[in-house]
Amino acid sequence: MRGSFRRDAEVRPDPEVPGAFALARRPRARTISRAMIALSFAAALLDLWLHRPGLALAQLGLFTAFLLVHLFGEAWMWRFAGDQILVRALELKRLRLRLRVERLHAREILRVGLERRGVRARAWLEMKNGDNYALVEGRAAEVEQIADRVQHALLLARAEPQGQTLH
Repeated sequence: MRGSFRRDAEVRPDPEVPGAFALARRPRARTISRAMIALSFAAALLDLWLHRPGLALAQLGLFTAFLLVHLFGEAWMWRFAGDQILVRALELKRLRLRLRVERLHAREILRVGLERRGVRARAWLEMKNGDNYALVEGRAAEVEQIADRVQHALLLARAEPQGQTLH
């Protein structure tokens, strides 16, 4: 399975492409992440002011971890526009941060997979070549709604004629 299942994703209109939508991070998750970054940095400063360098160093470690989690969360996005899906994620390889961007075509996607377990569910994309891309997980109703929206977008993209249309 490529990627990881997101628990903080929502569907929203894409501001960059009219008529497109994006699967991106919820504003509430973004706010919580920013608050944790600010609090950990403030705690580190407080510990430095109180002459506790060991605790300040530990707090700076937490600050760095929260900042990295925030950066990874903000970089993650799926954009559904026309017959292309743009997958964007931040990766850490060999201690280097790298923005990975992949383009998937609607005709390469076999189906949207959905697995339910009680009140929870997971959704992913199954490709014709056998690869799977993780989308979201969470409450079944929300995940099913996102999966339906993605499935409808794929059906519309496949229905569009190839090439130029002459009038």
